[in-house]
Amino acid sequence: MPERSGNTQRETKALCGAHALIPFVEFNCAEYADNPQLLLSHLFGYKKGAFTGALEDKPGLVEQANGGILFLDEIHGLSSTGQEMFFSLLDTGVFRRVGDNTPRTSRFMLIGATTKPLTDLLETFLRRMPVLISMPTLSDRPMKERLELVEHFFTQRRPPTSAARCASRRAPSTAFWTIRCIPIWAF
Repeated sequence: MPERSGNTQRETKALCGAHALIPFVEFNCAEYADNPQLLLSHLFGYKKGAFTGALEDKPGLVEQANGGILFLDEIHGLSSTGQEMFFSLLDTGVFRRVGDNTPRTSRFMLIGATTKPLTDLLETFLRRMPVLISMPTLSDRPMKERLELVEHFFTQRRPPTSAARCASRRAPSTAFWTIRCIPIWAF
């Protein structure tokens, strides 16, 4: 999966450590929100012949995350059907690949992030989230805190990449980190 610029992905990876002994699988649901069946086939896998182009059995991200962490960014991109499938999986630990009748098991910690209101998710799905961390937007914070955050982000410097090291030799500059406030769910 290509690197994205969102802070959520970097922060979640940092929590797991670079050399973690458990699997860490990440997926951006928004990339497939317009095609819910393709999204489900990525998450749950599929059986050969389940649809045109399914030339072989393929395990999904749920299987890859077994015993580890599955991070779903933009989780609001899951269709109602997808949310119900995750609801069932979180309850029982059992799922089926698309086009397959064979029950499979997977146990993992699910971390989801969204920028949309929680009303966009099914109530049954939300009830399975034991911890909800909601971060206020910048505009919802008191002015003093906003100014402190802006000052902090302007004075923070990114760790230099090789390109940045070359550029810094020519003209020093202060790096700016994008402020991105989103709720994160962990189960």
